Amino acid sequence: MNTPIEDIIIEITKETSYIEINFPEVYLNLDELPMTIPEGNNPEIDLKTMQDYLENLKQIADHYKTTHKEQKE
Repeated sequence: MNTPIEDIIIEITKETSYIEINFPEVYLNLDELPMTIPEGNNPEIDLKTMQDYLENLKQIADHYKTTHKEQKE
């Protein structure tokens, strides 16, 4: 059985892989997006931070799916 943080890391890995496979152009820029960069020196990496990061990844993927779909139509 995994700890909550391990579960979040697994979900982050799945979401990142999904973005890499389906939206490679977005994946290439993930490390440059301000919402994925922690603030301050030596930021705390706790469960809430990881949950927020996962939610940001999902929002990035959802936004790209929506805007990309609209551009194709």
